[in-house]
Amino acid sequence: MKICFSGTHRTGKTSLAERIAVDNDLIMNYTRVSETFKNRTVKESESLQGMEGFYERILQQNLITEHINKNIKTSESFSVFDRSVIDVYAYSEYFLSKLLSQFQPEIQDLKAYSSHLFDLKKYFSEIDFTFIVQPGIPHVESNTSCSIDIQETLNTVFLNVMDNYIPKDKYFVIPREVVDFEQRVNICQGILEEKFELVATK
Repeated sequence: MKICFSGTHRTGKTSLAERIAVDNDLIMNYTRVSETFKNRTVKESESLQGMEGFYERILQQNLITEHINKNIKTSESFSVFDRSVIDVYAYSEYFLSKLLSQFQPEIQDLKAYSSHLFDLKKYFSEIDFTFIVQPGIPHVESNTSCSIDIQETLNTVFLNVMDNYIPKDKYFVIPREVVDFEQRVNICQGILEEKFELVATK
């Protein structure tokens, strides 16, 4: 069983994933993607422009996909992750479509966009269940997080991706008004007990 916590930056995914892993004696897997941003920070990546930025973003997203997918494939059977390829898909859809609107794309550019997203969807089945963690906790600006405006737009993209491509019994969206950490933990634990009979041991 592989459980993922997905959503935009700075929503508390990792903290929640850690707690669920500890409480249920599951292996916690950190999908840290900071290494893929060593040449360009998240903030700098947001400012990519036009065709050059479009293809640089595809390259960057492919590196992140390779990193995350390797992490998931080589993990223990009973594991928790703080990110999955679903996250890569949502970010790709948002940023690549934005970049495409900045120049007159040729057929090959549109094909590159469609092919990239199609390839990402192949990995969705690697995760048994996904929790979507929505914005709600105070947003902290930094070079490792997107702006609050982009965070809100991306959250809508995440919800659309789940609704369109993930079976209803394979995910749960944590209500955004639930910002208390213990409440979030209890909601996730309740879902896991109901669906997987996973009873907390801590």
